[in-house]
Amino acid sequence: MHKVFLFPNPKRDKDFVLTVEMIRLIAESGLEPVISDTVGLNCDGLAHMPFDEGVRSADMIICIGGDGTILRIAETAAKEDKPILGINAGKLGFLAELERDELFRLKSILKGSFSIDHRSMLDVRLQRNGETIFKGTALNDAVVTNLDGPRVMSLDFWVGSHFIATISGDGIIASTPTGSSAYSLSAGGPLVEPKADLILVTPICAHSLHAKSFVLSGDSVVKFQNTNAEVNAKLTVDGVIYNDTAMLPGDTVVVSKSRLCCKLVRSKNHGFYDIVRNKLIPK
Repeated sequence: MHKVFLFPNPKRDKDFVLTVEMIRLIAESGLEPVISDTVGLNCDGLAHMPFDEGVRSADMIICIGGDGTILRIAETAAKEDKPILGINAGKLGFLAELERDELFRLKSILKGSFSIDHRSMLDVRLQRNGETIFKGTALNDAVVTNLDGPRVMSLDFWVGSHFIATISGDGIIASTPTGSSAYSLSAGGPLVEPKADLILVTPICAHSLHAKSFVLSGDSVVKFQNTNAEVNAKLTVDGVIYNDTAMLPGDTVVVSKSRLCCKLVRSKNHGFYDIVRNKLIPK
């Protein structure tokens, strides 16, 4: 290992306190710390590069922030096949490996004392009149909701060539096992082990007495079509709404397992159920 790319969230890491400490520990380990040239932080030994170049040249990415910070860089990291180490400067930090008071573990990680947790991702496409107008990749989920606020909308739900149901409610979520602990869980979906090979589909506040989550095989192709004649919907991918993801009547979202996977750095002797117990179950 030679170079580490730092990806801080300035809203979580006030005055870059944790980031500066990371820079010191990386330099003391004989490695080169690198940061995006859009980040207004200057320290001795810190190199600035364009974001894409910095990720591409690094051996590891360190995210300082919450789960959202990891989600923001997950697709880029996966495309470049780079592992992500999460430092929790947020609230829950379900994806992060180290808490603020565990930075002493960093030097052993930088020396190679870690394992990789491979997380599946989703390819998300928005189609209009048979043409793809948007492509994205999700570590957590793809969500379809009403563009104009909390009004009931209808979505035709398909798995492959099989029509399943018309879902009426606030929307629908397609998530990875990793994303099962996020929005899907809040919408009443089950918690799924990250290594499971599946796609989880969960209606949001469905206007029905029997609407439950659908647990589908990982090779499924899931489709949601906006069947409302007068309702525009929106597609959100890992919490981000893009300018070109407004769903007009008749538009379809297609979700399938991606060839990409997100590599999360793990160093502690704890597993998924330890994280669930410590972070999701009230003490």
